[in-house]
Amino acid sequence: MYMKQFIAPLALAIVVGLSASASGQNRGNFEDVEYRVGGQLFMAGNDITTNEDAADNAFFAGRKVTASGGYGESVFLAGGTVEFDGAAGDDLFVSGGNVDVRGTVGGNLYAAGGDIHLGPNAAVAGTAMFAGGTVEIDGAITGDLRAGGGKLTLNGPVGGDVELEGDTITIGPDARVDGALIVRTASEVEIDPGAVITGGVTEMEPRDWRTRTVVERGGFSLAGVVALTLVAALLHVVVPGFLANITDGVSKRPLASAGFGVLTVIGGILAAVLFAITIIGIPVTILLVMSFAILAMVTAVVAAYWSGLVVRGFTAAAGSDPTLISRIGWTLTGFAILAVIGWVPVIGDLALFVLYVIAFGATAAAIRGAIRRTPAAPQTT
Repeated sequence: MYMKQFIAPLALAIVVGLSASASGQNRGNFEDVEYRVGGQLFMAGNDITTNEDAADNAFFAGRKVTASGGYGESVFLAGGTVEFDGAAGDDLFVSGGNVDVRGTVGGNLYAAGGDIHLGPNAAVAGTAMFAGGTVEIDGAITGDLRAGGGKLTLNGPVGGDVELEGDTITIGPDARVDGALIVRTASEVEIDPGAVITGGVTEMEPRDWRTRTVVERGGFSLAGVVALTLVAALLHVVVPGFLANITDGVSKRPLASAGFGVLTVIGGILAAVLFAITIIGIPVTILLVMSFAILAMVTAVVAAYWSGLVVRGFTAAAGSDPTLISRIGWTLTGFAILAVIGWVPVIGDLALFVLYVIAFGATAAAIRGAIRRTPAAPQTT
């Protein structure tokens, strides 16, 4: 329910972690990778335990990740089990099946996962936002707290306002809320007599997820589906093998696609900023923005077509090449699948983020490959 407020870096961290896991399941263990770019540290692998420091940002992804170093800027972690014992100078973005944060965060904390725990020795200088199945908060949060999930437990100090939404909500004896407490749940809230809530308690009904249509939950409007289907039809007609090549990258190279997507986004933003600071470069900036808009539109088509082909793989038509009408039909089916996925609170949004970023990288890689394969025009003599 709060996933839409998680900014893009969290989505990118999630993509790297889950795609790394998928790569390991499909092809066995893969080699651990570590490299630095300036003051930034990047690590990916199976089981990562590190206390290495980084002067700038740090990125970690793997099946199990334990990071306990000191980091000058933001930290991004993703994996099956994620443990953070270090010190982040700025924001911390973390996602995993089991998440345990025991260190210090100089900025905001954004966490999504199955089971999330903010340990009693943890300290967050800014705002904390959690989305998970089970969320236990024992550490100190200086700013506001926003959390949504199945079972929520608050048993630590919060310097600002608190908003909790879940199936069951428990406020423990060590909870100290300097601001207001807003709870959204259909069940009775358990508040220990020892808890201190300065700003009072407001109990509200949980949000009605049914107020949004199925299509809107997929991240696009009905008119958008029509427009994107027309784009898909155009691509299927003009470059019939293009979408198939991209979806192959999504299926077989999720980690590489995600990584290329990250590089494309970072490179595009840096290029746009560099060109924007000079008047002569403003037209180039506009061109870059337009290119990214087109790339995003094609990415949505790729995600839908890939989803449709996954379902097609379980049908009798799996062994044959789809016709033009069939390809368009499976693209429409994919949009319906994405809409259904988006209907699932929290996890659905997470899954869509993952798929879209992987599809973005696969699309960018395919376009780059097509450009590099284009033969140069012969020189005239």
